[in-house]
Amino acid sequence: MSPCGDPADGRHRAPSGIHLGHLNATRALFKSQNDGTDACCTPVLEHHELEASNYEQCPAVTLSETPSVTPGADGWEVRTLPNGQGGESVLQDWAGWRKGKDFIVVNGGICSKEAAKI
Repeated sequence: MSPCGDPADGRHRAPSGIHLGHLNATRALFKSQNDGTDACCTPVLEHHELEASNYEQCPAVTLSETPSVTPGADGWEVRTLPNGQGGESVLQDWAGWRKGKDFIVVNGGICSKEAAKI
């Protein structure tokens, strides 16, 4: 017999031997066995049940503050800044970093500014 129980008897067990329930159990039975316990069990509702219960569907996720592909570009062409050109303004525009406070320039390269470790 496998560590997950005998599939022929309709039960499955976690390797630790915890009984997970019958495959043919109704949602009502499953809820009655787990309601009021600290088990992390949540029924999956059918779409019509959500509608009937006036479930407030959350809007789709939007990324309004995330830079996107430039209009007219396919997103695959890589455009980089020439060495030593524009890095400071990109850090300011995209991350709000300021020279001297958040980063320093050493020999033409941008380096993180070490903070005091107290």
